[in-house]
Amino acid sequence: MPRVAIRFNRKRRALVNAPVVKKVLEDAMEQTIKPHYIKEFNKRVADWKHKPQFKARKQITTDFIKLDVFPTGAHTNLWIWTSRGTKPHTIKPVKAPYLRFQLQYNARTQPIDRYGVGDGKAHGDLVATLSVRHPGTKARKFEESITDQQKTWFAKQIDNAFRRGIRGMQK
Repeated sequence: MPRVAIRFNRKRRALVNAPVVKKVLEDAMEQTIKPHYIKEFNKRVADWKHKPQFKARKQITTDFIKLDVFPTGAHTNLWIWTSRGTKPHTIKPVKAPYLRFQLQYNARTQPIDRYGVGDGKAHGDLVATLSVRHPGTKARKFEESITDQQKTWFAKQIDNAFRRGIRGMQK
């Protein structure tokens, strides 16, 4: 599961339990950070036919603050298979006597979060067979790249929320 987290130093650990600071942190997570991350995840599936939905779960303790973003809904497995990759496996027909497919496929995404590269369409000769030994799918690593790209932004949002909370305590 993708996770963004920040550990607190001693000064901040004492401040997290202050009601004003905790409220400001929770508001920042709900109103700014969670929607931002869900939007980033939705960008990756914007042109998918079968899109998963994304939800986020926040956790604020005296030691750390973290956000877990995860796919939900009917197409969760498509996200997991694409983002984390698959091992080699055998595919057999389920609803028909033969598998029918074209031999080549030009993937729209490439490993390490490069998307929009190909056209996402099959090409080549049409083949019918009883089973196929699929070589597996290379992980696109969407989750890791989103986390890496947004790490600084996340830290800045948390710092700003702490500052707002501390100002609220001083009033």
